[in-house]
Amino acid sequence: MIDNCNMVLLEIDNMEDKRPLFIQERNFRNILKGHRNRLLGYQNKYWQQRCTYRWAQLGNENTKYFHARASERYIHNSIVSIRLEDGTLIDNHAENAAAFLSSFKNIMGVSFSLVMDFDLASLFCQIMIMCPPIDVTSIPTIGVARVNLAPCSEIR
Repeated sequence: MIDNCNMVLLEIDNMEDKRPLFIQERNFRNILKGHRNRLLGYQNKYWQQRCTYRWAQLGNENTKYFHARASERYIHNSIVSIRLEDGTLIDNHAENAAAFLSSFKNIMGVSFSLVMDFDLASLFCQIMIMCPPIDVTSIPTIGVARVNLAPCSEIR
């Protein structure tokens, strides 16, 4: 039913792309969307109840099984040892971490500190000699425009 509703809604949307919908078509689309949403709610409720029913029926009986599977996944998801490129086997956590960090640095590269091969102070002095400071008094003044400083509340 939900698939049928989606199919009809898709056809109506395609019609709307080609031309404006009539009032009856628009109303039908709204009714169909409401019906589809109601069906989706029913389906959601069904799966929610079924899941609860299965847990109530089987949950307590299989607790040991579920705990064993979770423990097994935990064991499989950890790295116990690694073999380096030179063939040595490492099984210590700290050494594993150092090996992963070293491998990551080799892949991504290492940033080096920036070393300047020039004296910034001497460059600044040379710029000051070439471009002396501007004398503010030598700049001609331009008339100042009058500014209205009325409060913003009066501006409409």
